[in-house]
Amino acid sequence: MQPSKEGSCASVDKYTPPAPGEPQQAVCGLTRTGRNGSNTTIDGHGLTMDAFPSRMSWDVATGKHVINKTGLAGLFDIHLEYAPPPARQPHQMIRQALRSSPPSRNSSASG
Repeated sequence: MQPSKEGSCASVDKYTPPAPGEPQQAVCGLTRTGRNGSNTTIDGHGLTMDAFPSRMSWDVATGKHVINKTGLAGLFDIHLEYAPPPARQPHQMIRQALRSSPPSRNSSASG
């Protein structure tokens, strides 16, 4: 994270698509999610610290809402890279549900 530099992004109303072969310029206030190997990346330009967490609140990898408690003001260019938690397989979720559910009254003991 660093303070946003002049020209690091284009405002939405001034954005123009790049010419063929030219790199795409970032749009101020928006984030782009990508991959670096198995890691997830989030890049944003011209973001306030209040806006950045709201872009991450949808993140199913964490399963939690992200709240800004930094107290930082201004605009920032942010790059975040993280390894998502391992995916839970359906059979793992079923086992966990069975372990946490109370025994059925209709089950009979077998011996």
